Amino acid sequence: MRSTVNQSSNALFTKLTTGAILLVLMTLVGATCTKEDSTAKANLGKNTFAANTKASPEATKQKGARAADDTIRAFDTVDLAGLQASEKEAFIAIVNDEVCPCACAATFAQCLQENAGCEPARLLGNWLKEALRDGFPPEQLGEVIAKEVAGFSSVPKTIETEGFARKGDVSAPMTMVEFADFQCPHCKELSETMERLEKKHSGKLSVVYKHFPLSFHPVAELAAHASEAAAIQGKFWDMHDAIFKTQDILDETMLSGHAKAIGLDMAKFEKDRNTNTIKEKVKLSRSEGVDLGIEATPALFINGRPFHLLRDIPTIEMRMAMEGYRGKAACEKK
Repeated sequence: MRSTVNQSSNALFTKLTTGAILLVLMTLVGATCTKEDSTAKANLGKNTFAANTKASPEATKQKGARAADDTIRAFDTVDLAGLQASEKEAFIAIVNDEVCPCACAATFAQCLQENAGCEPARLLGNWLKEALRDGFPPEQLGEVIAKEVAGFSSVPKTIETEGFARKGDVSAPMTMVEFADFQCPHCKELSETMERLEKKHSGKLSVVYKHFPLSFHPVAELAAHASEAAAIQGKFWDMHDAIFKTQDILDETMLSGHAKAIGLDMAKFEKDRNTNTIKEKVKLSRSEGVDLGIEATPALFINGRPFHLLRDIPTIEMRMAMEGYRGKAACEKK
């Protein structure tokens, strides 16, 4: 959960005010590129979490009034020691206002009691505690927890993965689908994270890359075409890595240079990347993303359900652990 930075960054952090430190932390994690932000390439600091899809009806539905004397203030499975008074109050408010991640009849707060037997609630509750302790704004956390609970408990979407680049065994029990834009810096960061995760959980996880080029990134669609042309020659990931490494200076000429550098048949590459087949494949990938409610990149789906939290390895692994308990929580059987 807690970010690590290099020594020069640590030296800089010591000179910053508390407010400035929070702003830098928000910039370092979870920002997105939005499809309508034509004035800036990234929403740094604005979207701290993976708020990349539209809120579902479940996330925005009225949860109903709660009487003050019904508030649960102590939790068997989450130790609030170490939180400041205001952070404790924020935690209490969020979990009492939210439903259980398992979509049972109980509240999130009720499922944080030992007798509930709800591991997904325990995992998400402890993540929320750490996020509050790390200084994330309670208002934003309340919104993102609501979206994550709704996403986790939602009916999984069928996402087209046939013919798209994959790392890992297709029969792995967990599949993560990343919708990305080759000129989005946060997509580059997530792709690196996905590579480490797939290697760490080899045999248990597969990762699929899908295209969602944004209109204000002038080379993103061309880069997607180039990557699919490379895929025809079995070198999608070589092209993927080369594009992301030169993301800041990318142009159409450089795409051809990458193709030559990774050893592609250049005549075939130039022909393939301009075919209607590849252009339509990229277009349909983006259209599917729109239908899934994607509004920014990167967007991540885990076994067909959207992920809305920090896109770091510990948080994604926490969600993976939640998936492992799906259908097994005692609260679901009551």
